[in-house]
Amino acid sequence: MSEEVEGCDGARLLRTWPQRLGIVVGVLASVVCFLTAGLVHVVEAKASRVQRIAVGDALGARPVADPAVAHVASTGSGSGAVVDEVGSPAVNILVVGVDDADGLAENDRVRLGRDVGGLRSDTIMLVRLDPDTGLAALLSFPRDLWLPLGGDGGNDRINSAMPLGGPALLIETIGENFSIGIDHFVQVDFAQFEALVDAVGGVPFPFAYPVRDDNSGLYVGEPGCVLLDGSQALNYVRSRYLQRLVDGVWEADPSADLSRIRRQQDFLRRAFARAKEKGLANPLTANALIDAGIGAITVDEGFGADEMLALALRFRDLDPSSLPTFALPTTPDVTSGGASILRLREAEAQPVLDLFRGMNPWSPTAVPVGLQGLGAMGLGPALYEAGFVPVGDDAPAVSPAAGQNEIHHSAGDRYRAELLSDWLDGPVLLVEDEDIPDGLVVLTTAGPALRARSESRTSQPAWAEAATASAGFLPSDGASDC
Repeated sequence: MSEEVEGCDGARLLRTWPQRLGIVVGVLASVVCFLTAGLVHVVEAKASRVQRIAVGDALGARPVADPAVAHVASTGSGSGAVVDEVGSPAVNILVVGVDDADGLAENDRVRLGRDVGGLRSDTIMLVRLDPDTGLAALLSFPRDLWLPLGGDGGNDRINSAMPLGGPALLIETIGENFSIGIDHFVQVDFAQFEALVDAVGGVPFPFAYPVRDDNSGLYVGEPGCVLLDGSQALNYVRSRYLQRLVDGVWEADPSADLSRIRRQQDFLRRAFARAKEKGLANPLTANALIDAGIGAITVDEGFGADEMLALALRFRDLDPSSLPTFALPTTPDVTSGGASILRLREAEAQPVLDLFRGMNPWSPTAVPVGLQGLGAMGLGPALYEAGFVPVGDDAPAVSPAAGQNEIHHSAGDRYRAELLSDWLDGPVLLVEDEDIPDGLVVLTTAGPALRARSESRTSQPAWAEAATASAGFLPSDGASDC
């Protein structure tokens, strides 16, 4: 294994949300390490030292403002809002990285031009943990996402909620805009990122090409496996202007912050795997991870040590490489004042949001279906046995072309139509139809030749795979793994 240490002047540069992401990973992984080593009592004693923050009564609400979610709740189907409302053990944890310079040296460059002790949020991400199913997933919210703030806050970037109204306003904003309930809140400081990476002996990272970022200080002069220490890892995860050297030409990543989300999520998986590997092998390393992490996070008053330990026990065997990570689909735009923002592509975002609402958007139970046409009588029992939800007279009548099998759907429900079509044999036309209520799809069959498949889905649909990707590039793409 080789190491690259170039382009770093030793200065502590501006920290951004990936560092806080790494801290959270380290905390969770280190708790897992101690649990598997049989040192539960040590973890309990240390967890009691975690700092607490009051967030009012914003936690625990299960908003069902989205029409699709409301429909599933009203029909009593699926594993969505109904399950959450009756007490599912699944939890949504909002993790926020706060741009706080408290505790840093007076001459640290992070302090330049910054008031110490503020609540500016550079990281906003949602972690969903479902102990019943073993599902863990992570959703990143772009900091420049433009939306109405909770209550009567008007429109602004999502990262404005914390400085304007603290955690409660951010939780309210997410609930009102995305119909997602938040169970716990974790606020993360940035000072311990380098210490966490160094505590596990660095994180091995494969580079397919030389890379650089003059703004962050990142420089890797040769491709191959590089053991990133804390300082190098910091330069990598905060890189916004990444370039790679291909055939003698430096190519710039065109996607800036959006591509950085993908890189940060990739680094999270690798850091998590490294922490588990090193902590399991060496209790002293696990102890260092816990000590570094506990001083770096603040949690809501209701997030007790017992619940943290129970979640860690349930997910101690989680394979970091299999962790589904998502980013909201957005479109660049500018405000009337000329400020750069991102606008949500709502229709494309629905299946990702459904997952964090408590629904499995690639499960038939998330798809209410109306059946019409000559083949409906024979097809219905097979579809409903597979888990699709009958809606009966709720579905409006549609008029397909002669001899055509069609699935009609609203603008925001193409993913439901695609999932249904994947369970059917024969050609099917997907039709966006303004007369179809949100949350429903209507299948009209021209004859009994169209039939349901008997096998269950074993992989995520195309929309889920696409939701994990973004434009730009990963430096590890095409490289042999470490």
